[in-house]
Amino acid sequence: MFCNNCGKPVDEKSVYCGYCGAKIGQLHASGAAKIPNTMSATKSRKRIKSPLAVSITIVIVSLLGIGLFFIIRGLSRPSIGDIIEFGELEWRVLDVKGGRALVITEYIVGKTYYGYNTRGVIGRLEYLEVTWADSNIRQYLNEHFYFLFSSTERAQIQETQISNGANPWYGTNGGVDTTDKIFLLSIEEVMKYFGDSGQLESQLVDSGYIVDRYNENRVASYERSYTEYWWLRTPGKSIIDFVIVDERGRIDIDGRPGYLEWVGVRPAMWLKL
Repeated sequence: MFCNNCGKPVDEKSVYCGYCGAKIGQLHASGAAKIPNTMSATKSRKRIKSPLAVSITIVIVSLLGIGLFFIIRGLSRPSIGDIIEFGELEWRVLDVKGGRALVITEYIVGKTYYGYNTRGVIGRLEYLEVTWADSNIRQYLNEHFYFLFSSTERAQIQETQISNGANPWYGTNGGVDTTDKIFLLSIEEVMKYFGDSGQLESQLVDSGYIVDRYNENRVASYERSYTEYWWLRTPGKSIIDFVIVDERGRIDIDGRPGYLEWVGVRPAMWLKL
């Protein structure tokens, strides 16, 4: 026999249900058993939850969420000085701000000329002014090198407003400012991110080189073997020269002619995190 009120099984001689306390005397007269409402019973059980169980569930879910947040954050927000892999190349993180990271290739990725322009002048070639804005190397980085990355990777590479100032010692024109995806560092940026001894600002040197305790930071190797020269985008002493970092990490502010093909390239860019 079952209780008419809650549907629980009860003894035939019982007057009250031992589960819900309802009077069941009428059951004895009819002998009919009320079939339990399974859906109602299920709903009732779902409404009854142990406060302790609820608290434990909340704590576990919260901890999992916090853990996942930090895992994702750890993967997507590198720190300054970290080496990350992007587009099958290794990149050094120079700066992190506003959900973006400034990176530069850890190694020299190739060698090429910066750019040059000439015109014939009665038996000789005259070299004309070249700036970052109209350089061959800028065109290569943004129209060819950029497309070596996958579409997903390209979506992370941010357009950047590039300031192209004059040579800080000689005043050589740096040209107009540009907007680029990929660029070369300026001499000021190299001093900022690789170490600044104050020589650039003071100009208290006996030659056209900055030689200081940060030389080692600026050294870069080609094909992970021997160290090599690499271009900066800042103009050199003349309108056809561009500042370089030499194989010993010294900064040659006088620069080298842009037509030299044996100077290395270390692309830089801002990545969206």
